[in-house]
Amino acid sequence: MELVEIIKELESMPRETLVYKTIKGKRQPYLQWSEDGKTKSRYIKISERADLLNAFKRKDELKKLYNEAIDKMMADAPDVYYVSEAERTFGQHTGYAHEQLISKKETTGVYSVERKYINSKEYHDKFIKLPLSHEVQEALYKESGRLLEFVDGKSEEHMIAISSRTGLIITDNLSRAGSPDHTSFSEKEYSCIKSSNDSVILLHNHSSNGRPSARDIISYSMDDNVKLSLILCHDGSVYALCSARKNVEMIFSDLLEKEKERWNDLRLAKIYATNDLYRLNDKLGRNHKLFELRRL
Repeated sequence: MELVEIIKELESMPRETLVYKTIKGKRQPYLQWSEDGKTKSRYIKISERADLLNAFKRKDELKKLYNEAIDKMMADAPDVYYVSEAERTFGQHTGYAHEQLISKKETTGVYSVERKYINSKEYHDKFIKLPLSHEVQEALYKESGRLLEFVDGKSEEHMIAISSRTGLIITDNLSRAGSPDHTSFSEKEYSCIKSSNDSVILLHNHSSNGRPSARDIISYSMDDNVKLSLILCHDGSVYALCSARKNVEMIFSDLLEKEKERWNDLRLAKIYATNDLYRLNDKLGRNHKLFELRRL
């Protein structure tokens, strides 16, 4: 059975856990799940019991096949950085001057942005490729410049949220210190997103010029308020996360546990598990991908 078929069928299986409780001396089956941080359960009625018990039996069989298929994929993979389909479609910078999106700077360093390219028409036209109104495309272009101007020469990451309908800024976290490997909104900042009537588009930078991390993909998959998530690299690369399935977190967790068995180093295990996630996503094909990523 192919891995894509296994994952597709697993998605149709019950998401709850099957547990048994002893009630008045009798062992009875219950469905159990977590909701808003609380454990909940319900009794499985006799009329639905046969179908549900068969479904859980099949789920166990699929989980075994899934683990075997993942193990094989990892065993067949070389221990090198995996270049995904989205990364391979990107060409060389050939941009020419367009406008001064970000100002000139005399000094450069490891985390400096590629000002000449980012001020080019080629960089501007990346945002035209997005399925959005012209107004929002231009807003994203301008906000990318504001963000890259702010983080130029810094290792830290920062984030901006704009309305996907109007292009207006909803919130950002530029007013406080950032971290070198991740960024997020405070409760106050996120409350602005929750109170907005529009879905949002997120922009954040990667000073190391890397592709979206597993954390980026999982965070995007979990927030229904986010329509698109754009990752802006200091070298001018722009990645767009366009969709992600809810089960991507579970699958990455499985991959990470397997890589932790191989490597006695959590950071290294995360790197290889992310490699595995990208490789698996490419194997699943267009209609069954865990996430859709475009390099603009």
